[in-house]
Amino acid sequence: MDILTLLEAGQAEDEFGRIMSNPLAQFGRPDKPFLGLRLMPERLVPLNQYTEEKINYRTVIANDATDYSPVQIKGSALVGSFDVKLRNSDIGAEFKSSDYDALLRILRRYQDMDMPMEAMARLLDWVDKSLNMPLTIKNEKMIWEAIVDAVIKRRGDNNYEEDVILPNPAGHRVAAGGDWSDDDYNPFDDLYARQQFMADKGMDIIRNIASTSVVNKLVNNAKVKTAVGGFVTVSGSGALMGANGRVTLEALNAYLAQDKIAPIQKYDRKYQDQVGSHRFLKEDVFVSIAETDQSETIDMGDDEPLTIDETLGYVGIGTPSGYSDPGKRQLLKLVDGKAPHIEGQAWQQSLPVNQNPEAVTVITDIQ
Repeated sequence: MDILTLLEAGQAEDEFGRIMSNPLAQFGRPDKPFLGLRLMPERLVPLNQYTEEKINYRTVIANDATDYSPVQIKGSALVGSFDVKLRNSDIGAEFKSSDYDALLRILRRYQDMDMPMEAMARLLDWVDKSLNMPLTIKNEKMIWEAIVDAVIKRRGDNNYEEDVILPNPAGHRVAAGGDWSDDDYNPFDDLYARQQFMADKGMDIIRNIASTSVVNKLVNNAKVKTAVGGFVTVSGSGALMGANGRVTLEALNAYLAQDKIAPIQKYDRKYQDQVGSHRFLKEDVFVSIAETDQSETIDMGDDEPLTIDETLGYVGIGTPSGYSDPGKRQLLKLVDGKAPHIEGQAWQQSLPVNQNPEAVTVITDIQ
């Protein structure tokens, strides 16, 4: 079997299509999860432009009434709607000559026309890492922009720029009240203020997410150490004299749990571009997510559907140009010549849709 036959066999049996449509790929590996896509999973949508009207419906209390009085129709109080227009993103990659030669060596060991599983597995692994995952990473990046800033910044070739403005309720994104690295400032003032802000809206925070840098500022702050127990030696004047131990995130979370504050989870995953590595979640923010009644059911094919509770919304995956069904698309092409290689392309129409914008609050500009 030659490489062209291998490519044709993979296309005929839809091996590459299955890689692109694998619903579990969006969540990453257990040791390196994509937290954003846990909050806003990918969902196939029939249209590339539509109005999402299920934006944070609030439940209205039932009426008091007599036995025979007519029912008083109230309905639910709709916070708002959002005009969704999915955007295109794409990736191109090369299965380089050195990889090509390695694939040829595998194929030469086979004399019949059966598909060599070792060769196909290597090619599928490349499709997943070089074509499928870049699209997933793009969606994860957009989710965190939607959560932290409520603005998705699109930047492309030929000076293409577009800012997609998302619903941003007043008061949900605020700067830190002081410098968390300053031992004279108490970061708990900011955390408890956000807790109270959401409680006043009838919302319970169930997730707190921050970078290691922000967590370190918390656990190294003198006032936090005093409260949690790391700083225990105090002079007669009340001044802090020294640390008898360090405060761990585990100890901090145990302390916060006494006031029913959700534990803090670190998130430091990065993505690569031509310039270097960048964080999905900004290094200087503290994100809190409130409880929602939203859930997403993911079709697992022949297996039982996967239901994810407490989601904020979803990433709409639409229909690329020239196709009739929604989904991510790929194309592989053999390029012959002096340096033979395989060229791959993948593309999608997608956009995060936060159906619960009031369930997010963010402390920004943490120093």
